[in-house]
Amino acid sequence: MRQILLAALVLLVPLPALAQYSVVLPPSVFEKRDGERVIVVAQDAELRREAKVVGTVPRGEDFLVEKSEDDRYQVWWKGQSVSVARADVVPFDVGIDYFTKAIRQNHMAIDYVARGRLREKRGDLDRALDDFNQAIHLDPTQVRAYDRRGCVWIAKGELDQAMADFEMAIHHDPKHTDAFMHRGSVQYERGNFKSAITDLDTAILLDPSNSVAYYNRSVVWESQGEFEKAIADDTAAIRLDPKMVVAYLNRGNAFRDRGDLDRAMADYDIALSLDPKNAYIYFLRGAGWKSKRDYDRAIADYSEAIRINPRHWLAFFNRGGVWSSKGDYDNALADFNEAIRLHPRDATQHRSRGLVLRHMGKFDEALAAFDEAVRLDPKNVDAYCNRAKLRATCPVKCFRDGKKALEDSKIACDLTSWKHCWSLETLAAAYAELGQFDKAIESQKRALEVVPKVGRATFRVRLELYQAGKPYRDEPVKR
Repeated sequence: MRQILLAALVLLVPLPALAQYSVVLPPSVFEKRDGERVIVVAQDAELRREAKVVGTVPRGEDFLVEKSEDDRYQVWWKGQSVSVARADVVPFDVGIDYFTKAIRQNHMAIDYVARGRLREKRGDLDRALDDFNQAIHLDPTQVRAYDRRGCVWIAKGELDQAMADFEMAIHHDPKHTDAFMHRGSVQYERGNFKSAITDLDTAILLDPSNSVAYYNRSVVWESQGEFEKAIADDTAAIRLDPKMVVAYLNRGNAFRDRGDLDRAMADYDIALSLDPKNAYIYFLRGAGWKSKRDYDRAIADYSEAIRINPRHWLAFFNRGGVWSSKGDYDNALADFNEAIRLHPRDATQHRSRGLVLRHMGKFDEALAAFDEAVRLDPKNVDAYCNRAKLRATCPVKCFRDGKKALEDSKIACDLTSWKHCWSLETLAAAYAELGQFDKAIESQKRALEVVPKVGRATFRVRLELYQAGKPYRDEPVKR
């Protein structure tokens, strides 16, 4: 599941999926564009494109500066370049001091909202809450205070309180776009996907130029497997804001998930051109190269992600998987060790490390790694299968233990309702190790019924081996 972009900004972001961790969009990819920022101090600042007024923004809004001119700033607003008078803004860094002085002179709710937003953006959530509370105390109808306080509650994980604030904002202003969009984010986090879509539909109806609302709706669609709808919404977001990096990333993920990897990679390339220092985009593109079996390019992208962010454990983990695919187990083990050091409580990493150790012939260490994976995640089917297979098929006799292999493989079969080909295939190997070839043949036939076409030839060879009364053995490790 993903988190949502709140309007300035809260994104729906994918949470880790354990299948090689290729789809994660963490908060680090949010639209934190580098550069000078300014904050509006006029009651309402006019925005111009050439000589034409294209909009107004209230006190407390902020912009990314594209260019400084004598009496105006060129800024980015709603996907377009506009200008604002220098007299209407102050540098972002002095914003808190500016509004603090204003509050001392005249306790205005709007100034508490402005200072609260600045504190929120700096991560000072408790003091931001204090400001929004004070704004509401001074003006119980202050819609922006309810809305921004709701966003802080989301950041704190207090979804019930967030929902209550968005409800109040909508009650006081039924046309407040951001409140509908943010309420949709809470609905999404709660798993109420239809309600999330309804709120985001309303936000878009109220403000068809809101690129964030389109992006958020695309994430909901993508999470539900509605890839065409996700692509359409991301495309709309990009049309409205051609610099919206996360829209390219989510559209790329939707292309990838519907099987169009070339178009996915094209979107990742565009995202990198817009944000060339973003480790996570390199990570995603690296996963794309891995899927294309272009292992050298995958390693290059994962390595760049690690160079930018040396604590990017997912990049270490995925690079380790690529090294393993290339048969370079020493480098694979080094990467898995580092990934585990950075993020030690992930069962999949320990399991993957165990597979590399098995390939290297370090069977005792491999078993210890599988043990740790099972300890961390007692429902990790692959860990049970890997441990069972080593005990059933290891070329070194002292590591084989048919009874324990049978126990692990039965647990794996129970966890997968006896419909998982690899669990059934491992069960057959365990029976063969115990000399129970009738049961091995029966289990291997069941595995053949559910194995994908690409694996049937190998499974038939195993069946013939058991029919000949022989157990399966892994090839001895070549040193």
